[in-house]
Amino acid sequence: MSGADATWRLAHCPAGPGYFLVGDAAAALDPASSHGVLKALMSGIMAGYLIRDVVVRAVSADAAIDWYSCWIREWFAHDVARLTELYAKVVPY
Repeated sequence: MSGADATWRLAHCPAGPGYFLVGDAAAALDPASSHGVLKALMSGIMAGYLIRDVVVRAVSADAAIDWYSCWIREWFAHDVARLTELYAKVVPY
């Protein structure tokens, strides 16, 4: 018998000097959220765009870090709210 850790989690710092966490490394919800692969791809693409913007000096590294971190946190909060609503409907307490 085995299992998987499906604990909802959000990285404390989804981005910082020299790094962007993407996919489940940035934030993870249980499979019921049904868009983990899409989130992995989208967060990777967004990190790529922001890295490019920093390299060409369109934005500062600090601005890119702040924007990405806020974006990941807001996305996570939105998904938590939707899953909480879903579970409230299907799991009576």
